Amino acid sequence: MNINVAELLNGNYILLLFVVLALGLCLGKLRLGSIQLGNSIGVLVVSLLLGQQHFSINTDALNLGFMLFIFCVGVEAGPNFFSIFFRDGKNYVMLALVMVGSALVI
Repeated sequence: MNINVAELLNGNYILLLFVVLALGLCLGKLRLGSIQLGNSIGVLVVSLLLGQQHFSINTDALNLGFMLFIFCVGVEAGPNFFSIFFRDGKNYVMLALVMVGSALVI
């Protein structure tokens, strides 16, 4: 019995979505010396690589995938968000004002 993985993933969008998430989380946990990609970058890299191989999903699965990607980013950034925001918040507000001001000028 031969299983064609590419055909299986092209036929089942939800399976493809969770394979991308699983492989991306595994890639994000790998450490090369002192460099570790992290969860969100790992998922992004795997999704780009599989997209390059012409794997695609329908819009319903795409919305679910986007929600899960945002969840991964939130889980990674969540614990330190408020401490960093209170420490560096003034700089972020100034950056946002400069960006809006430059967009208005242009």
